Amino acid sequence: MVLLAMLNLTMYSNTYVNSYRKQFYALNVQVIGDGQLLIRDLEVRWSGSTHDARIWRNSAAKDIIERQNEFMIVGDSAYPISRTLIKPFRDTPTPQHRKFNKALTGLRTVCTENIIGMLGVITY
Repeated sequence: MVLLAMLNLTMYSNTYVNSYRKQFYALNVQVIGDGQLLIRDLEVRWSGSTHDARIWRNSAAKDIIERQNEFMIVGDSAYPISRTLIKPFRDTPTPQHRKFNKALTGLRTVCTENIIGMLGVITY
């Protein structure tokens, strides 16, 4: 997820105030990207204080991904694990767990974080 800070959003001031950063209006944006740096889904309708898992649970992409068996989504620790969504281990007691988490983080960086960086978006 990406947290976008906005300075002038007075029309929706009660909706998009981020409770963690009270000086900013914010949107929590879900970006699903791939290894070719293409955006496959973009969810831009939630306030900055909305939990990532709620955005995923209510997204059209979740329904589409869960109806197929070819692709999986890589999420961060805020997402609920499922048959189609993989995320890092919370505890990493073994070298294999740590290696897995490092590889998964690298994949997330390539598939979404680099796309966000290319867009020149300021994130918090």
